Amino acid sequence: MLGADLFHELALIEDSEQKTDVALRLKILRLYLYTSALPKEQQFQDAQHLEKVAALIEGLKDQPLPEKIVASVHSYMVFLGDEKKIKN
Repeated sequence: MLGADLFHELALIEDSEQKTDVALRLKILRLYLYTSALPKEQQFQDAQHLEKVAALIEGLKDQPLPEKIVASVHSYMVFLGDEKKIKN
């Protein structure tokens, strides 16, 4: 969780410095951490965490994502029972 939060802070810094490509990579890494490593642990199934991940998914929905990230998001949504909201 700490690593994902660090990526978030770094992405904010890169965005403020107009380094959007670096910020995008950091956001994608954060999404990967949130959707692959964390969701199965009970402490990360609270409303605040789920909202954070939902906002990140929404913010990246129009971005081209690596196949591994798309698969991770899909698995996350299936885990939540929310696979109907996934866009192909």
